[in-house]
Amino acid sequence: MASELRLTTLANNAGTESVDTTYVINGSAKAWVNFNGTGTIVVRDALNVSGLVDNGSGQYTVNLTNALSDVYYSTSSSAGFSTSGGDDWVFMHERMDNKTTSSTRVHIADNAVSSNVDMFGVFIAIHGDLA
Repeated sequence: MASELRLTTLANNAGTESVDTTYVINGSAKAWVNFNGTGTIVVRDALNVSGLVDNGSGQYTVNLTNALSDVYYSTSSSAGFSTSGGDDWVFMHERMDNKTTSSTRVHIADNAVSSNVDMFGVFIAIHGDLA
């Protein structure tokens, strides 16, 4: 038998800190992933991500386990070189024409070489409403 717990506020044990549950429901990432984007891509850790697709150099599709309610969700991305170096910055962008309720595609471009590049660390978080 399924049950439902309805709350308006969550608080710590001491009652000294609390938050309205709408912030928890609406403000939490609905999906995120941390993966190695070089060679054979490998997911290090993830939430609500069913898999990744390597679409070529610096181009990845993130597939979601549970779909979002519409395509107007927000995607935040960052990427980094290995710990051995790399000073130039990268630019990541999302392709709106490739965005669906169950997947999003990101591209990583390195300003030093003006082209898409694979990165050792790729980090993506998705905020929106689940379907």
